[in-house]
Amino acid sequence: MAAWKWEMVVWQERFVKVTQEGIVYQHLDSKGEPKGKEKSIPFSSMEMIKALLGDILYLKCTKREYQFQCAGPVECERWATNLVLLAQYSGYTVPGYVVMAPEGDDDGKAPPDIASADGEGATGYAENYESAA
Repeated sequence: MAAWKWEMVVWQERFVKVTQEGIVYQHLDSKGEPKGKEKSIPFSSMEMIKALLGDILYLKCTKREYQFQCAGPVECERWATNLVLLAQYSGYTVPGYVVMAPEGDDDGKAPPDIASADGEGATGYAENYESAA
């Protein structure tokens, strides 16, 4: 019998920026201005970047996992794509994926399609932008 694990997630807004080394984020004050200590997620620690169904940007790093809720699926895919490219430009290979909803009339039971930057016939981020680099 499989045991179910439930986790409660409370989203809090963060100020997020990208540097040459990775992502930096901070808490926001009541006026929406960044406050407190900057926390960084270096490209060197990133093992995987995913744009999940909907608007969740998922980062798997060596010591922990991060989830950021973006404004929508387009923004999420844009963040994921750009993070993979920026990591590459900084000298790190970080695989990136976009989890897409299946098309057509299905009953919602089919697993989602996954576009990957790895593997044969991949449709991931890196190959879409190689010639532009």
